[in-house]
Amino acid sequence: MSKAPSVIAITGASSGIGAAVAQYYAAPGRTLALVGRHEERLEQVARTCRDKGAAVEKGTADVRDRDAIGKWLLSFDARTPIDLLLANAGMLTGSLKDGSIESLDQSTVQIETNFIGALNTALPVLERMIERRRGQIAFTSSLAAFASHPDWPAYCASKAGLLVYATSLRERMRGSGVRINTICPGWVTAPINDPFIMWRPMEMKPEAAARVIAKGLARDRAVIAFPQPLAFSSQHIMPLLPRILHRLGYKAFKAKHRPQTG
Repeated sequence: MSKAPSVIAITGASSGIGAAVAQYYAAPGRTLALVGRHEERLEQVARTCRDKGAAVEKGTADVRDRDAIGKWLLSFDARTPIDLLLANAGMLTGSLKDGSIESLDQSTVQIETNFIGALNTALPVLERMIERRRGQIAFTSSLAAFASHPDWPAYCASKAGLLVYATSLRERMRGSGVRINTICPGWVTAPINDPFIMWRPMEMKPEAAARVIAKGLARDRAVIAFPQPLAFSSQHIMPLLPRILHRLGYKAFKAKHRPQTG
């Protein structure tokens, strides 16, 4: 088990996993750098973390904006060197309500946010960590990286790319003092999933997911995939199944858009 980080930076910190991880680590003597696009929700998370005794700095930035996110994180790191960086910001569009496929624009924005945005977040800070010969960077991928879904082709592609990138980078960083981890959650209750009605087996509360993530990071697990039964199935069973069974599974996991109210 590694020493608990004192300075933690998190993108996508205004809700879901990012918010829950921030609140998990929040404690006296800890400093949190929280980045998100939703100012009001981000302020609520920051207030909760401060109430727990943590020092908090907030930033509103789109991770697709390489200059903006890099400048903000490097400025923070120059004042308070980051021990743990969670590149967590992400989005999910999915198939449209009329049944048509994701457009080129929708596909591009997901890949730019989920994959390129994670690189925009991590690589500037990684250079600083290499110089210090210490630090940890975790990328939030998904179990969707192992199990494709016909309703979310761009999301699955972005998360699969991030998984491959992060596991490759981990080996490249071996011996450098910098640890690289990939987080692959299954269903976690979060606003990103609100637009869809579908079967969500073993769905976890963000607080439970944060505990699993923190434990996996402390143990420096290469891939932190959960919940365990679903992760085992996605990683080891589904690749062995014939395509006809995959198609039956797609029907069971069919996503429908939630009707708008009001």
